[in-house]
Amino acid sequence: MVFAKTPSLATPAISGGTASSLTGLSIRSSGAAFDLTFATAEVLTAGRTLSWSLGDAARTITLSGNPTLNDWFDQSVKVAASPSFVTVTGSTSLIAASAANGVTITAAAVTRNNAAGSLTIAAGSNAGNTIAFTTASTPRLALTDAGASVTGVCTATGALTAQNATAIPAGGTAGAGVLVSSTANFGIFFGSGAPTLSAAKGSLYLRSDGSGATDRIYVNTNGSTTWTALTSVA
Repeated sequence: MVFAKTPSLATPAISGGTASSLTGLSIRSSGAAFDLTFATAEVLTAGRTLSWSLGDAARTITLSGNPTLNDWFDQSVKVAASPSFVTVTGSTSLIAASAANGVTITAAAVTRNNAAGSLTIAAGSNAGNTIAFTTASTPRLALTDAGASVTGVCTATGALTAQNATAIPAGGTAGAGVLVSSTANFGIFFGSGAPTLSAAKGSLYLRSDGSGATDRIYVNTNGSTTWTALTSVA
């Protein structure tokens, strides 16, 4: 059947067949008097087919942008899967294994130097720059831009050095020593000359220039600046 003019069909019902060479196909929205138009401006070199496989179930595709799909997922990225990525970037945090048994890097100010084999935590106003090693939800080793803290037993096969950037101060310096317990300023301090620093009662002071049996080591007796010399054998 050939029409002399292009017909206008108001409400056609097409129950089968094939429509080819269409330059556009529109579907009227059931919620408003507007159409959704299917079209392509691509220069094709042959007839192409876009096939859909719905898994024998009703589906809904929601697009919030303009995605470009090119081998988008070449592996499973489900929760139980173990995907591998060349580079992973996290805007806030990356969690390995789990929060209870893994390595957590928070904040974007942590960088890795492959050549130097190091991780760098940038200092600044973000106090959350932390690399935390945890077991059973308990932080065991925490590295921050302010320093490091260890929870539990710390074992070293080599030498342990404290305050290695501090020259021996005259009379000692409060807080500059090996501190133990939750009591503030309680521990072992060091300095040249008799101790003048304030420390917790029972703290010890090692004198670098002691020359006799009664001026090499001191103990704090009042939780302030009073120290009493301990007598050594020699």
